[in-house]
Amino acid sequence: MATYVLVGNQNCGKTTLFNALTGANQHTGNWPGVTVERKEGSISGAAIQVTDLPGTYSLHPYSEEERVTRDVLLQGGYDGVINVVDAACMGRGLYLTMQLLALGKPVILAVNMMDEARRQGIHLDVQELAQRLHVPVVPLSARTREGMDMLIGEITHRPAANSAAAAAPSIPTADEIDRCYRHIDQIVSACVHREVSLPSWTERIDKLATHGIAGYLLLALILLAMLWLTFGPVGSGLADLLAHGIDQITAHAVSSMKAHRVSPRLAAFVADGILTGVGSVVTFMPTVLLLLFLMSLLEDSGYMARAAFLMDRPLRRIGLSGHAFIPLLMGFGCTVPAAMAVKSMPGVRDRWLTTLLLPFMSCSAKLPVYAMLSQAFFTDAAWLTLTSLYIGGIGLSAAAAGVYAQTVCRGDAAPLLMELPIYRLPAWRSVLRTMWEKAADFIRRALTIILLASVAVWYMRSHTCMLAWTDMPAESMLGVLSGALAHLLVPLGFGRAEIASALLTGVLAKESIISTLAVLLGCDAGSETFLQALQGLLPGRAAALSLLTFAMLYTPCVAAVASMARTLNNRAKAIGAALGQTGIAWGCAWLVYKLCTLVEIC
Repeated sequence: MATYVLVGNQNCGKTTLFNALTGANQHTGNWPGVTVERKEGSISGAAIQVTDLPGTYSLHPYSEEERVTRDVLLQGGYDGVINVVDAACMGRGLYLTMQLLALGKPVILAVNMMDEARRQGIHLDVQELAQRLHVPVVPLSARTREGMDMLIGEITHRPAANSAAAAAPSIPTADEIDRCYRHIDQIVSACVHREVSLPSWTERIDKLATHGIAGYLLLALILLAMLWLTFGPVGSGLADLLAHGIDQITAHAVSSMKAHRVSPRLAAFVADGILTGVGSVVTFMPTVLLLLFLMSLLEDSGYMARAAFLMDRPLRRIGLSGHAFIPLLMGFGCTVPAAMAVKSMPGVRDRWLTTLLLPFMSCSAKLPVYAMLSQAFFTDAAWLTLTSLYIGGIGLSAAAAGVYAQTVCRGDAAPLLMELPIYRLPAWRSVLRTMWEKAADFIRRALTIILLASVAVWYMRSHTCMLAWTDMPAESMLGVLSGALAHLLVPLGFGRAEIASALLTGVLAKESIISTLAVLLGCDAGSETFLQALQGLLPGRAAALSLLTFAMLYTPCVAAVASMARTLNNRAKAIGAALGQTGIAWGCAWLVYKLCTLVEIC
């Protein structure tokens, strides 16, 4: 089977071309020894394998992704290179082309986004470009599939090549780089013709989108609208609809098992250990998918690069780059898709630091906890309490970033080197494909680690330490464990077994903190009786603030930790980060409790 590698600058449409070439015949993994994602696929109807290499601007890398691309190109083991170049940025793209030609490997130049180039009045002399570079040149548009048959034909009819390793290119001097660009300018002048026209839509929009003041206002409006759609009536409505469906399935399963006289213990296992446990997480899938869908729209339209550009300066002050902005923002909705988004960031150091900061962002699942405790103890200033928690989380994340950058994440943030792509209508096939990949990933986690965790919690709730069945919560393994952990919470002001149990189940899903307390206190969550019971459970406002601080900061849910492990490609690191986050939560909650008690404001 012939093997081709796909190489090009970032934002040149390389991944869209990869999807168009391989369709469903692709799989994803990691490069040996590194956390960079590896995508491989085969062209339908042809014995040709294509590997999508990480985007790079040259063979002299600064990030791990670019090092992977360089190493693969130098090691050989492939029959040819498909070099993807943006038709509207030929000069910049051809610098990498010159380096690829110097390797001595067969190269096919795929000039992508020809439809956009024509709209900008750019015309390409394909034959002249092929003669000057001495390689096949294929003009195409991956998003509309224009020219795809020509490219596939060029690939399939290429003769087999020597797949031996290539010689490593030496680092060019400034004079050599200058001569190379002068040569490129001559090629572009002879092969690319641009009509004189008015400023493009991209240039007009960017006057607002990248403005020092108006750009930030526009970004805020877009993000608020996106979050409103995701967590407002649309996202919550879809989640409620799915939750209702899961409740109906659970109720039907319970009644069916009763009708067939299934063992009560088996029925409880199916209903509580499987359907309720997994269902509580699956209900978030519409919200997660809607958020990912909107994010994909922004990215495919070309706006996401502008958001990263705007946020690069403020984030660089805490050791990050603009690439971290979107994952951190998504963390306020759900840590799961936020951790997924971290995978696309350049640089292992930046991905590790951003992942460590995600738990400081208060996800939407914590809002019920904030609301109930604020309403019970800070009725007159509940809104101020909620606002303080969100702002406090952001402030603590900035402080933590400074500490991490000097300890476990030493080094400088990766440079924000990116093309600002032209604005275009999103490619729906690409957007929907991204949604499907994320949905499949979410479902796989729900049916593996989350299922196992749900079953484990159910078993611990219903069995004693001697593995005997029990209906007494205090005698169960969970009750005994909660009683032991309650001693660790005494210095924080809320050393009660009920709260320890709720916090333990909160590891599965943060919303379960309130539902567990409601079950243990014997009243409906949100009722006046429940609020009064909460007031009796905690000795005062100092303990309530301490509990709020701990709930805000302690380990993310199981699904989030699983996503972090997959992002870092290291389960031990993810578990260590979760345990370390709990230590931070304990220390901050203790400090809040002591300060409130000391100044006697509570």
